[in-house]
Amino acid sequence: MNYLEREQQEWECKLIKMTKKFYNDFINKHYSESTCLFIRTIAHRIYNYNKNALIITCGTSGSGKSYVDLELLRGIYGYVHGEFPPAEYVVGRTFFKLKDFLEILNTPEMQDSKKSRGQIFISEEMGTQAGSRTFQNIANRTYSYIVQTFRAKGMIIFFNVPSFNFIDSQVRKQIHYLLETKTIDKKNNCCIARPLELQYNSRMDKIYYHNLSARTFNNENMELEFIDVPKIPKDVEELYESKKSDFINDQNMSLQNALNKMEKKDEVIEGPLKELTKIQQEVKDELEKGLLQKDVAIKLKKTNSVICEVKKAILKKGYTINPLEKLPLVEINTNNSTGKLTSSSLSFENE
Repeated sequence: MNYLEREQQEWECKLIKMTKKFYNDFINKHYSESTCLFIRTIAHRIYNYNKNALIITCGTSGSGKSYVDLELLRGIYGYVHGEFPPAEYVVGRTFFKLKDFLEILNTPEMQDSKKSRGQIFISEEMGTQAGSRTFQNIANRTYSYIVQTFRAKGMIIFFNVPSFNFIDSQVRKQIHYLLETKTIDKKNNCCIARPLELQYNSRMDKIYYHNLSARTFNNENMELEFIDVPKIPKDVEELYESKKSDFINDQNMSLQNALNKMEKKDEVIEGPLKELTKIQQEVKDELEKGLLQKDVAIKLKKTNSVICEVKKAILKKGYTINPLEKLPLVEINTNNSTGKLTSSSLSFENE
């Protein structure tokens, strides 16, 4: 970035500060002081400091991660616009597939940095698409590219994942804040979460976790140990659960189809069998004569491992190998006094 571009960005940032109005009274009516300070911190980062905000929300299953993200989306929107957004808007900004998010980013409105500033999105189940074990797949590389390059867009994105370590290390290093859901307060109908600010040290290649420091309404610094986020309204909850249910059903169907394809590959194809090669036919004939595998190898002057592989190839083509049963050898004892055959005069020998 050259000097003129930097001057232009600084001027745009100052212009936003002079013209942007926030609605403190609105959020004070609906949230506790700690939650209001968190909302203010995120909004001011976008509008006053010309940055973006990447937030990971993690916690055990059923700890309220999704509802926390949805309610904070509503709170930040209300702080900026002075009113809560419609339920359709909130759930519409929540996506379960990376493809859906890319479609939004490629719209003309999102490609314009001025219009995209302050836009809020929620990425559900990020660990299934940008997991630490699958960095080479397209989804993971795309997430890494997004978090590294779209700072100028000035967006706010909540990433929902059960554990922070589920995210690939390249993505983790770009995250600004971490929300850890601790418990659900059923009495007050809210979720308790711990907000942390992340600092990445490139020389040590290490991430440091700090209690979030926010500036109060009296212009004093205050460390936020916990925030209590109210439960989302009923209309938002119903729309969200419906969208989540559709996603889970689609995922289950996709997994079932994938498993069905795998099973079909292992099934023996009915119909005419492929013709055996010369060596395969010789091995099959010798095995069906009752010879052991090691004896077939000696007779055909092959190694035992070669015969083993040939046998596997025969079975894979759908053929069966049925060795001939050996008949018992009968020895007649003619030394008895009667000259007649008795049970004691018969001896059986199995090879």
